[in-house]
Amino acid sequence: MASFFYEALTSSGQSKTGSITAESDTDAYAKLKQANLTPVRLKEQVQDKADVPPQNLIKPNKALLANFLSGMSNLIASHVPLLDALEMVKDSEPNKKLKNILGELYKAVQAGQSLGSAMAQYPAFVPAHVIKLINAAETSGTLDSVLKDLSAQIDQEIAVRKRIQSGLTYPIILIFAAVLVLTILTTVLVPAVAPLFTGAGQPIPDALQFLIDLEYILTSHYIELVVTVLGVATVLKMLGLHPKFRRRIVMLFYQLPAIGPFALKLQLARMFRLVSVMQKNGVSLYNSLETAKDVFASPVLKDLLSDCLRELQDGGQLSPVLEREKKLPILVKRFVLIGERTGTLPDKLQKLSTVLHKTTSQQLELLLQLLPPALTLLIGIVVGSFIVVIMDAILSVNDLAL
Repeated sequence: MASFFYEALTSSGQSKTGSITAESDTDAYAKLKQANLTPVRLKEQVQDKADVPPQNLIKPNKALLANFLSGMSNLIASHVPLLDALEMVKDSEPNKKLKNILGELYKAVQAGQSLGSAMAQYPAFVPAHVIKLINAAETSGTLDSVLKDLSAQIDQEIAVRKRIQSGLTYPIILIFAAVLVLTILTTVLVPAVAPLFTGAGQPIPDALQFLIDLEYILTSHYIELVVTVLGVATVLKMLGLHPKFRRRIVMLFYQLPAIGPFALKLQLARMFRLVSVMQKNGVSLYNSLETAKDVFASPVLKDLLSDCLRELQDGGQLSPVLEREKKLPILVKRFVLIGERTGTLPDKLQKLSTVLHKTTSQQLELLLQLLPPALTLLIGIVVGSFIVVIMDAILSVNDLAL
C-alpha cells in the first residue's frame, strides 16, 4: 500500500486536495473516480522510516487498536466531528506511544488528510486491510459503523486467543508436574532399588533395567542431549524460513483430523467477515478478495482466493470454485451459492461468518473442557506405570529375601 497526494475537481468544479491510500497510481485514479472526483495531479508520498520520530513507533498491539477504533466509532456515531473525536481519544489515552501517534493523526487530519491516509503512515500499528476499509468508509460516509465492525472483529480475535491461552494453562501445569515426578522416580528411586538385585545376585527385571538405562542417559549424557535438541531446533528453524518447507508443514497441519477442519473454519469465519464488511462499504468483490489474500497467511486460503480471483477475472462467480474444493464445509458452498443467486452475497457472507464463528467457539469450548481430564488420565497411566514397575521390583526383592 502506498499513499498518494492528489489534487482533483469535484462535480461542482471546486478544487480539492488530500491524500489517498492505494495499491498503485492506477488504483488511486480509480478510487478518486469512484468518489466522483476528477484527478488533476497525483503524486506518491514516500516517507523514510528515519523521518518517523522514534517515540511514534509502536509495536503491533491489537488490544490498543481495538480500543482506539471503538472509541472513535462511539464518538462519531454520537455526531462528534472527526477532529474533536481524535482529540478526545488522544487526551484519554494512557499509552504514551499511542498518544503520540494520535497527536500526529490529529495534525495530519487537521492539515486536510483523510483519516485512512493519516493512519497509513503507521503500518506496524494499523494493518493494510484496516486502512483500506477506513478509506472506503470515508468515501461512503459509513465511518462509524465500519470502525465498530473492525473493533468487534479484533476483539473477537483477542477473545479467542485469550480463551485458548487460559484453557491451556492447567494442562501445561499438569505436564510440568508429570515431568517433575518422572524425573524424581528415574533419578532417585530407581538408583536406590537397583543395588538390591545386584547384592542378591539376581538379574534386574527388564522394565526396571529400561528405567535404569533411561536414568543413565539423562544423567550422564545430558550435554549431548541438550546439544542434539538445540541442533534439531536450529535445523527446523532454518527449514522454517524456506517458503516451500513452511507451506508443506502448514498443509499437513490442515490435514490433521479434527484440528485441521477447526483451524480452517476459524480462518474462513475471519475471511468472510472481512470480505462482507468491505463489500458493504463500496469495495468491489474482486478488490475485497485481493485484500483478504494479502491479509491471511494460510496457504489454503491463499490458494482458494487465487482461484476465486482468476474465476472473477474470467467473468465467473465464486460458487463454482468453492464447489471444487473438497476441504470446504457444505455450509460455505450453499451460503455463497444462495447469495450469488439472490444478489445478497455480502449479507450471506456476514451470516456465514457468524455461523462459522459460533460453531468454532462451541468446538473450542468442548475441546478445552475435555483436554484437562484426558491429559490427567494419560499422565496418571504413565506415572502409575512407572510406580508399578518400581513397586514390583521392590516386592520381588522381598520375595528373594524370603
